[in-house]
Amino acid sequence: MKLASALTLALFVCASAAAVGQESEGNYVNFTVPGALTSKPAGSYLFPGTTVQDMNDAGEIIGYYGADSSIPMRGFLRHRNGKITLLDDPAAGTPVSGATPTSANTIPYSISDSGIIVGSFGTSVPVTEAFLLTPQGDFNNFFAPVGSYYSQAFSINSKGAI
Repeated sequence: MKLASALTLALFVCASAAAVGQESEGNYVNFTVPGALTSKPAGSYLFPGTTVQDMNDAGEIIGYYGADSSIPMRGFLRHRNGKITLLDDPAAGTPVSGATPTSANTIPYSISDSGIIVGSFGTSVPVTEAFLLTPQGDFNNFFAPVGSYYSQAFSINSKGAI
């Protein structure tokens, strides 16, 4: 009797785990950010297409795409309903004459379940700074450690630690 009860319990646990797994399976969605390059411009380092960096439990997707030489890499947030919001840090510079055109990039790397986005952007001088973007749309820029010239925020956890 104990063996039969143990087998029944084991089957129930396995069946429950399979049902949860089936419920949590997602669907793949192909999308391209409007305005993304479709081919690599001659003599350019820009890459065509849309790059996904992260997705949170709410189905919000962040990433970046090659736009054009005036803003080489632009960030985006794709909401669960498919609406796309462009993410350009207001402090991001534009390429200076003769400089390597990487200075206008805004690249988000991670999004928390509460919708906080972290990433990095370039300034008009060869400096990379990290940012935290609130769900309300406020960019908070920072260097880590203070005084550095190259900072990137690659991830944020559920407690807000970057």
